Amino acid sequence: MTSPQLRLRSLAVFALVLSLLLPSSSSFAAPTDAPAFELPKWETGEKVKLSDFAGEVVVLDFFAYWCVPCKRASQEVESGIQKFYAGKKGNPHGVPVRVVSINIEKDNPKLTSQFIKQAGLEFALNDFDGALLEKFGGAGTPFLVVIDGTRAPEFRVLYKHAGFEGTKKLRQIIDGVMPRKTASVRLTSRRSASIEEATAAPTTREGEVSFDAMLASDVQTTSTSIRYGESKGDTTWNARFTYNSIAEDYEPFRAFDFQTSARSLYESYFAGQADLRRKLHDTLTLSGSATVYDGFTDYRSLWFSEYYRQRFSADPLYYPSNPQGFSASTGLRWEYQPTTGFAEAGFAYAYDQIAPGWDLPDGTAENPTPNLEHGRDLLHTFSPSLRFENVLTRRIRTLHEFQLTLTTDRDSRYSYRGSVNVALGERWVWRTSGGYTHEDPALRAWNVGATMEFEITSQWLVNVSGLYYHDTGEIENSSLLSTAGPGLQTYQTGLGLRYLGERNSFSLSVSPMWSQYEALEVGTRPFTNLYKDRTWILVQTAWNIEI
Repeated sequence: MTSPQLRLRSLAVFALVLSLLLPSSSSFAAPTDAPAFELPKWETGEKVKLSDFAGEVVVLDFFAYWCVPCKRASQEVESGIQKFYAGKKGNPHGVPVRVVSINIEKDNPKLTSQFIKQAGLEFALNDFDGALLEKFGGAGTPFLVVIDGTRAPEFRVLYKHAGFEGTKKLRQIIDGVMPRKTASVRLTSRRSASIEEATAAPTTREGEVSFDAMLASDVQTTSTSIRYGESKGDTTWNARFTYNSIAEDYEPFRAFDFQTSARSLYESYFAGQADLRRKLHDTLTLSGSATVYDGFTDYRSLWFSEYYRQRFSADPLYYPSNPQGFSASTGLRWEYQPTTGFAEAGFAYAYDQIAPGWDLPDGTAENPTPNLEHGRDLLHTFSPSLRFENVLTRRIRTLHEFQLTLTTDRDSRYSYRGSVNVALGERWVWRTSGGYTHEDPALRAWNVGATMEFEITSQWLVNVSGLYYHDTGEIENSSLLSTAGPGLQTYQTGLGLRYLGERNSFSLSVSPMWSQYEALEVGTRPFTNLYKDRTWILVQTAWNIEI
């Protein structure tokens, strides 16, 4: 059992890691004059100069097809800036406003074309390798610049920022720009009202249906999930409902189990989840999530429950299993380097009512007929975590996550997960992942995996993957008769297909997996047919649509 001192020591170590790993934020000063440029148009190659926008307010929107937040930023800038001011014939002082979208990625023009179409970009230029972006002091995307061209040939930079602060911020700057001869900067109340009226960000709605199956000769599990979410401005929320099924052929191991009989089992699992993300500041985002569930979470728990039910259901002290629980988590995400560096500190709590183990102890002289006893049936779990995401270059992204898990009557568990995504070329992407878990006295687990994805067309992608997992055996103290799994290693290969449309996407993967267990200890031999080598087929599919 973990002592309070050990738990405090573990938390102290976690806090030390946080203080050492979090970098400090950085800022830069905007120059007064905008650098001149001459860039080719996206499709035609026609040269476009900064001087072509004399007398206008120019909004530069730097993007790349692989930049996830760029899509939302570009969509809102097009609708909330370009279309809004075009409809009003300029800003409140009559100054024309032009949004110029600038692509910084040379490779994979098909995906760039798809991005431009999905985001509705009207006027796009190419800044291959981000040369102009660097002149403005930018390192990542999205990157927004507002330039005043009313005093041409002088062009002044009024605003530049890595990351998207919303259209309201941009409009406040744009509406303050006046023609050269305008003497007053005061807006009428009517114009001020029109500014506020137009600041509402568009609402993006998204739905998803997914299905997973894990199939072996004697065990079949499925998971069906439906999700709906909305994103508007700085707020995003999602709601998800999940239904799982477990079907298995319970088969006693007769050499160590004469009291139970074979039986076909089927159980259902239901869960509901809601999560919310809210941007508090330019660099800070708060998130929260809550989940409730009812039912067995895995096929092994169902097997154990059936074993104990058949053995002890006649005893008046026995009660049937009713696994259920809830969890809640929160996190604070910090963008410590604009668009390229993110750190997130999280904390989660879980309450689980599990299926307990049962046993009838041997009698003693003092107590010749002992009562039936059960193991732990309630778990409280606390999990602080740290997560780092970094864009090292335009082709390399990394993820590192550290987690500490404190569970009832167990020693502290330390875990690490990491991944690296590398764009190898115009049509190839390489992803690697790995992880390690340590829990005293004896649990050590690690895994490593890789995926190679190839773009067949601008919308269809195919991937091959491989995964290896190994552990030294589970630590089990929830029952009197050990149900702990022995050492395990699994090998998995897979083939997947993805479709990326304008407003919907689809994915399908099929993966064979081979699980191999080490020899069982004597106390676990009744579960030999549970912990036997199996060949599995994993099927995963998902359909996502933007409404």
